Amino acid sequence: MTKKGKLLAKILNNSKNVSLKKIELILISYEFEQETFSCGSHVKWKNYKENISFVFLRKNPVKEIYVKQLIKILKNNFYEK
Repeated sequence: MTKKGKLLAKILNNSKNVSLKKIELILISYEFEQETFSCGSHVKWKNYKENISFVFLRKNPVKEIYVKQLIKILKNNFYEK
């Protein structure tokens, strides 16, 4: 299993305790780029190839609702093709 696959499996198994670093590594591995976004403590990541945006609160650990949103984005856009 690749590093990306192992990291994604960890996130899927424990969505309540995911570090900010793990989320950022997953986003980078799926070619997301961080955008400048002036909305306080939120951060915006964008995948320009697929035209997908993901905004979440930059807090450690990342809230479960944001992790679930990211999982849904990844499943809908990268695994059903």
